[in-house]
Amino acid sequence: MNNKFFVFLLIVSIFLIQPFYLHSEVTKDVSSEDTKSPDLLRPKIVSFQPLSGFTAGKGYKGTEVLISGSNFALAAKRNTVTFGRKIARVIEAKEDFILVRVPYGAKTNRIRVKTPAGRVVSQNKFEIMGKPVILSFSPSEAAIGDEVTITGFNFADANIQSSAEKKRASNILDKGFLKVKFGNLKAEVTSATENEIKAIVPDGALNGKIKVITPAGTTRSQKEFVVNESPGKEAVSINVGDSVTETLDSTDNSFYGIFYDVYKFEGKALQTLTIKMSSNDFDTYLYLISPDDAVLAQDDDSGGGTDSQITITLPEDGTYSIYANSAFEGAEGSYELSVIEPSASLLGAISGTLSLQPYITLSEEEPNDSLQTAQQVNSPPVNIFGSASSSDPGYTVSDTQDKVQDIYSMTVDGAIEITLESSSQDADFDLFLLGRYGHIISKSEARGNGLKESLVYQPLSPRQVFIGIKAFSGSGNYILTVDRPKSTTSLPNGGLKGVKENFVPGEFVVKFRKQYSKTGFMKKPEIGSFKMAGPATDGLALLKLDDAAKVLQSKNKAAASGKRFKSQNISNEDLKTLTIETLKKLRKSPEVEMADLNYIRKAYSTTPDDKYYSLQWDFPTMNLPQAWDLIKGNDNVIVAVVDTGIASKHLDLQGRLVQGYDFISDQQNALDGDGIDPNPEDPGDDSNHKKSSFHGTHVAGTIGAATNNGTGVAGVTWKGKIMPLRVLGAWGGTDFDTLNACLYAAGLPNSSGTTPSKKATVINMSLGGAGYSQVFQDRINEILKQGVTIVAAAGNENTDTLSYPASYSGVISVGAIDASLKRAPYSNYGPNITIVAPGGNTSADVNNDGYQDGVLSTLSDDSGKFFYGFYQGTSMASPHVAGVVALIQAALLDKGLALLTPAEVENIVTSTAMDLGTTGKDNTYGYGLVDAQRCVEKAIESIRSSSPAISVSTEKLNFENKNNQLTFSVTNSGGGILTVNSIEADASWLVVEPSTGTVPEKGELIVTVSVDFTGLADGAYSTAIAISSNGGNATIDVSMHVGKAFQRDIGPIYLVVVDKDTLKTIKSAETDLDKNLSYEITSLLEGDYFVIAGTDRNNDGFVCDDGEACGAYPTLTDPQLVSVKANQDTQNISFEVIEQFSILSSGLLKQKPKAVEKGFRIQSLRK
Repeated sequence: MNNKFFVFLLIVSIFLIQPFYLHSEVTKDVSSEDTKSPDLLRPKIVSFQPLSGFTAGKGYKGTEVLISGSNFALAAKRNTVTFGRKIARVIEAKEDFILVRVPYGAKTNRIRVKTPAGRVVSQNKFEIMGKPVILSFSPSEAAIGDEVTITGFNFADANIQSSAEKKRASNILDKGFLKVKFGNLKAEVTSATENEIKAIVPDGALNGKIKVITPAGTTRSQKEFVVNESPGKEAVSINVGDSVTETLDSTDNSFYGIFYDVYKFEGKALQTLTIKMSSNDFDTYLYLISPDDAVLAQDDDSGGGTDSQITITLPEDGTYSIYANSAFEGAEGSYELSVIEPSASLLGAISGTLSLQPYITLSEEEPNDSLQTAQQVNSPPVNIFGSASSSDPGYTVSDTQDKVQDIYSMTVDGAIEITLESSSQDADFDLFLLGRYGHIISKSEARGNGLKESLVYQPLSPRQVFIGIKAFSGSGNYILTVDRPKSTTSLPNGGLKGVKENFVPGEFVVKFRKQYSKTGFMKKPEIGSFKMAGPATDGLALLKLDDAAKVLQSKNKAAASGKRFKSQNISNEDLKTLTIETLKKLRKSPEVEMADLNYIRKAYSTTPDDKYYSLQWDFPTMNLPQAWDLIKGNDNVIVAVVDTGIASKHLDLQGRLVQGYDFISDQQNALDGDGIDPNPEDPGDDSNHKKSSFHGTHVAGTIGAATNNGTGVAGVTWKGKIMPLRVLGAWGGTDFDTLNACLYAAGLPNSSGTTPSKKATVINMSLGGAGYSQVFQDRINEILKQGVTIVAAAGNENTDTLSYPASYSGVISVGAIDASLKRAPYSNYGPNITIVAPGGNTSADVNNDGYQDGVLSTLSDDSGKFFYGFYQGTSMASPHVAGVVALIQAALLDKGLALLTPAEVENIVTSTAMDLGTTGKDNTYGYGLVDAQRCVEKAIESIRSSSPAISVSTEKLNFENKNNQLTFSVTNSGGGILTVNSIEADASWLVVEPSTGTVPEKGELIVTVSVDFTGLADGAYSTAIAISSNGGNATIDVSMHVGKAFQRDIGPIYLVVVDKDTLKTIKSAETDLDKNLSYEITSLLEGDYFVIAGTDRNNDGFVCDDGEACGAYPTLTDPQLVSVKANQDTQNISFEVIEQFSILSSGLLKQKPKAVEKGFRIQSLRK
């Protein structure tokens, strides 16, 4: 047999499910009758009735309605039925009836029928049932298995009896649809009418609210339902160090048919325990529950074989619960449970020394004796060496007789502590903090020579301030230090604690007490004069301060001229300060029940306005909105979709398609009447034309549905083109057809005898099957050489058996995860999985939005309708990755640069993935979940010039007395050879070696900088190192001081060891300057952790939240895991703690974007 033409049958990995129809078709109003048609031939409506289960004339969107009458067209398509202005889908038609489905978007209105012979309008309106409402339920407490009656209105009016009806009722738009949930658990509905539902409390239900879900919406009970404990074994006490042998059977507690026992024990904070459950009879499963009933850990196989094991450091003192389960329904047998403290030989430690961000050291620059000539200084931490004399003329502070000789200007974006020190016995210096107009904010005037002056200040928002130095008497040198305060729990001059958010100055959201009049409150001299800025509702009003200018005029004067403020001269910061002061007074007023600032909220990341975007849970999961902030696509990027073809007339695919091709060579398989042809339109893949998948249309919509167009769904890319290539027909597809489609996409010779005008950038193949072909691998190698990246679905067989083409070398093989970020139950696994992406699970509703957790995208059906539906599969996961690859390449094209090679693309995708399994690549998730944001960021970072380009490792060097030598590196961030012509310093006390050099592409040159302190007088010194090269020039500022050595003291610093998956704190420690910033954290279980350090100035129990100093090993921007080994001390885990840190910029959060909302918790150090 000629292997070259041997055909391997591809088994298409498609999960065919009933899609969720989201029709949005609109027709013109047809209310007027056609008087030209003979009366006897016109259609007549006698009645209309929902097909089953509903009151006459009433139903949901999606209900099947039988319209009875006469003179209807025999062909279904020749009858046009509208509910108001929405066209209904005609399912079947005869002369005396029409069966239709109520369209999505329909409202209560008359039914109109139009036939070729005329039109008719129903006399009565068809009522669309509204969102359900729960009024009450009874009983309010019940046990699992008991029946509960829920009363209200707009429930389904269906008596669901048979299993067939229940199955239909589970479909989201089928007749009689209704769901009742206790918490997140679906309940069995035994009967339902419009106003009453009877449901069974499901296994596993907990105390909480009841939900009723219909196609019209979801409602929750106002009160919580209480689940009474069912008869079963009570919790058994077990001591740490004990083991017990017990059995599981039908007499035990049961959860969905899974038997379990409950044990309780007393645990201590920071106590490390190992809990193990072993059985020879069944697979075991363990849960550990915290004292506040939260799941701390769970496991089913860490103990090896059928054993489960949890090893954990307890977070707090209290009573913990252990749930000892069987892993499967109905499993019975004996087991052994033990709770032990592991030996110290099984524990490890981490130690190291922290360093603090050093002061930026500056010298006074004169003249600086007025607001106009004030010396601009850096944000903290900063040291300034200066001198002043009482005989200097100075600047007169507004409304006072005080004169300040030196003035420094600074923009303050958070709390600061200002200190002024002098060793001079001949001078007495005072410290002033001035506002933007020169008025006094605060001052420190300790009388006496050589005394320390200090101020602490916290602005409400970023603002400019001036720091004034007054020589009260004498003359001498001083050192001015601006740093972050050690504590921010009670700061002066700062307004209300925690008010850092943006709000509308001068506005208040106020709720008045019922017994007081709002009108009489509008002018209260002791508070202010107000006007109503918005309509009052239920006692809630929006007030606006009406006399802000007048109040501020009485407080301040313009600095230079002494003129009073005009309204347009009032600063936003001054008005915000007044707003805070007024809010305090409002809250104390007896007329006011509640008062708050009118905060300003903003949208997070790019959010498209597509109608059903809220149902696309898969896009935020992979950080796609954040990627859209950087790039939305490029029209020169083409993604080839090798699949079932395309429904090209779908509204949400308009403008996104380029010419494709139909490569199905077998006419019987093609179902379009011919073989290979230039028309990739999908005629359906069901030979009976009833249940075609339109799989390729769904895949194409995920990659590039028209986005931000107010309709339908969004695509991964907003720009770019899709090349539909048809290879899958009635019984799948062949290697021969698929290979030729891929060759066509790459612009290579193929069976069509033609090539596209522009080749594809990416090929997506959501198809596959068993069987390796060397011919296929060879052709893939050719395609990769053309610079075309290939992405393929890993398969839906829940096996580690290799599936092709995903398992061919050079192909990015994509597995699937569900909405809980776990491997989808159908997804293949194994060593050939490259990456995972959202593929969905249509049997689940993890996010509780009332819809199945499939992937929503564009669809069509055999009748020619276009809509949107949920599918699941690695076929759905693969186009997510293909779309991200398109964004990566778009970032290059936007810069006018060449595309990355397939190997470079794969490196970006794998190196930026969110690790979901064991550290590094594993057989379940490959390298992890594709991260669109980090992929695009890394693509942008990879953009390099072909010419040499200079880059230096730092812009500043800061020396102290104890440190006379520092280094920096010069790197070539471009191509070719970087020639460094000179490295020079303009100071005799600074030596730089070497002074010249060459640096290859991606290489570096280490430069050593040394200071000679010999003969230098006390004071601050600064200079600059100038570097010139054929790849540009660079400058490095150098500062140092001689004399008093300033060691920053930022107070206690807390170390936290963080779980690599959850980012929860495992253990904590504390260090400070007295301990030389050294630390050691002991009793850690073997494993990989992140190590974080930071201050807790606001004493809220968290490090690295706003306003705190923060650090991570080895850096905040690129944190790395630290491996802890049993009975070993992992040393030298040392890193820097810096100021001006935002938790959002942490490299940790780019890996785990939803894990941390505030900061990292300090564990049990204050107990």
